[in-house]
This record gives sequence, C-alpha cells and structure tokens, in this order.
Amino acid sequence: MQRIAIKRATTVLTVLLAIAIGWWICSPRQGPGFPASKRMMCANNMKWIGLALRQYEIDHGTFPPAFIPGDDEQPSHSWRVLLLPYLNQQDLYDRYRFDEPWDGPNNSKLAAMMPDVFRCPACIGETPPTHTNYVACLHNDSVLSGSVPNARSSIDDPIRGTLLISETRTHAVHWMSPFDLPSTEMYAEIADGMGIHDRGFNAVMADGAALFLPRTITPSDFESLVTRSGNEEPVELHSHPSPSTQ
Repeated sequence: MQRIAIKRATTVLTVLLAIAIGWWICSPRQGPGFPASKRMMCANNMKWIGLALRQYEIDHGTFPPAFIPGDDEQPSHSWRVLLLPYLNQQDLYDRYRFDEPWDGPNNSKLAAMMPDVFRCPACIGETPPTHTNYVACLHNDSVLSGSVPNARSSIDDPIRGTLLISETRTHAVHWMSPFDLPSTEMYAEIADGMGIHDRGFNAVMADGAALFLPRTITPSDFESLVTRSGNEEPVELHSHPSPSTQ
C-alpha cells in the first residue's frame, strides 16, 4: 500500500510538473529579458517624454522646436536637450552650452551621459550607447518641425491624433544631435517591418499620451497622424497606462 501511495504521489507530481512546464512555454514572457516586458519599458520611457513635452508646452506656451539653429542658421541644438529639465536632468542641462554646437568641445563631454529615458531597452547592445531610438517625426506640417516652435492652438486635428515622437530601429541618432527623421523615412521603416517591437512602434502624441502604432497602419492614416492640420478623423490606436517609476 505504501508503494502504491508513493507511486501515485510521484505520478501526480509528474503531471503537475508537466503542466507547469507547458504553462511556462506557452505563457507570454514578462521578465526583463523578454520582448513584451521591453515593449512596456519602452512605452514607459515614451510616456515620460510625453509628459515632459506637455509640461514644456504649459510653461512656454509652445512645444519645443525640433532644433535651435546656430549662428550659421543650421541646426545646432536638439529638442531632447530642451526637455532635460523636465526629465529630472537639470544638472545635465546646466552643463550643456548653447554658445557652441551640440558636438562642440564642451558638449562632447556630455555624450556618454545620455539619460536612460532616451534609451530603448530592446535596442541595448544594438544601438550605440550615445544614440537614441526616439526621434521627432518631421513633416512640413508636423508639430515638431524646424526651428519655429508651434503652439497647441496651431493643431487643428485631434490632439491625441497628432504624432510628435516615434521610435526608429534603423535611424538612431546621437541623443544631442539636432537631426531627426522625415515622416516618409519613418513610414518606409514601418512598411518594411523593421520595427523595434512585434507588430509596431510606440509613439508620443500631442497630449502626452504614449500610443502604439501597428505595422499595418496605412500611408494615409500615418500622414493624418503626423500632420497638425486638415481636421482628419482620429486614427484608433492602443494607449499605454501612466508611466511606472519602477
């Protein structure tokens, strides 16, 4: 009887172990090393950037320009640098000098100090540590475009339906660089299936929300997201919750 009881207990444990292994194999990966987790960590970064953009707009009455020109009227300083005080990086902002280009002798010393909020977790080891995968999506009618800042009132489209920042896998830029990505190149990357995450891209909208752009988005829908005028109908996208401090 004792042998039978032991055999039955062993059988039960074996079955439970098999169920546990099957559940682990089939369940979505949520740990730090798995895609689902990295996508949400990335969305958390984008949400903080969105909140920083929103607070900048409240304080200044406009969104930041895509770049500040130098004495030669060429792009010299990035919107990412302008956001530093709104990302708990006031000390780094104070060390940055606007009287020299972003890659000048003093500013070059700050290259390795890129805040983690500009770093996509899914691209660590793939993207240089001084580069960011978060870029402004440039268009002649986008909110962040050129050296002239745009006010919230200049947006005719739905605020949540107007895209400011998106991810890029193949066009990462130095985090202090005043260069971003034209919308045509961004859409080409989406259409080619070169996204950082499965099924699409995280993005920041004009209301500060972090949304998810599916790879299946059409050219016309993408165009309506990027532009701020036209009164287009909002494109339905998936929102992310408020950012975690963890």
